[in-house]
Amino acid sequence: MDKLKLCADAFNKLFDIEYCCIIGRKGNTREFLLMFDAYHFHHLAGLHKLSDMPELRKNRERVFKDVLSEKLTYEMINKSVDFPDIESKLII
Repeated sequence: MDKLKLCADAFNKLFDIEYCCIIGRKGNTREFLLMFDAYHFHHLAGLHKLSDMPELRKNRERVFKDVLSEKLTYEMINKSVDFPDIESKLII
């Protein structure tokens, strides 16, 4: 299976999960909620750094769907001159 699709499939499993985090120090606490959505994948996978690939500048959710349907593949993004900058983010 395509490496980029494997990453997208793993990310897709996070959609139904909300993480409630509470951090504190010296009697002060902060609570925040962590959630994931389709448009977050583009940034977390580093696709925004591939400046020579204009097809990645379209709707972020559309890019995610293209990865899931394998219209956009690891082999395609591997051709970018900026790919070495993001390669380590795409390890499964």
